[in-house]
Amino acid sequence: MLRSRIAVLFLVLLTAACAPVMLEFHRPSAPGGKVVRAGCPPDKFILFERHDVTIGTSTGVASKGLVGGVVTFEVPEGKVVLLLDQEVEVSASSRGTSKGRLTPGTVWAPGSFQPRDAQPDKPLMGITSKHRIAWWPFSAAPTPYGHSRHAYYSFKFSISLAEAEVSEAYVLKLPKFSVNDIVVELPPITFIQDREFAIVGLNC
Repeated sequence: MLRSRIAVLFLVLLTAACAPVMLEFHRPSAPGGKVVRAGCPPDKFILFERHDVTIGTSTGVASKGLVGGVVTFEVPEGKVVLLLDQEVEVSASSRGTSKGRLTPGTVWAPGSFQPRDAQPDKPLMGITSKHRIAWWPFSAAPTPYGHSRHAYYSFKFSISLAEAEVSEAYVLKLPKFSVNDIVVELPPITFIQDREFAIVGLNC
């Protein structure tokens, strides 16, 4: 009986406890972009607002220079986003540019309990919850950085570069897209190697 109580207490402490850790990552920056924390452990998302649509991206560098990331769109009711191409570009130092295609992803609709499949070459249709309080699962779609009252689309990509090229800094260029036939081109996003302390749950 005592052992069972100790085991339960240990599990509770393990799931609730937090600890300071040093996180290493590439910090994004671009004109008009807002950097926010996302996920567990905290990641860095950069967000842009264009014609009431929120566009986000986050990347990471794995071994052997593999740059992987996600491109997201929060699309409100009455808006239609169309990707004019489905490739992202990564450049590092002065060694040219490498490209990678967005893969089929998912869309969370406000109030839904699971995502649906989404294709990057198809129109991204807007949806907005009629409820004013954005509290998932009743009226909001989950995102890595919070919740959204709008349809949330997410697509992944990966690009292989020489490890030395992306160890300190690289530049990401997102594909052009249109919002209700208005063409949008976001500025290049610079990712610079950085580190910071963060309080992270032990169960992350």
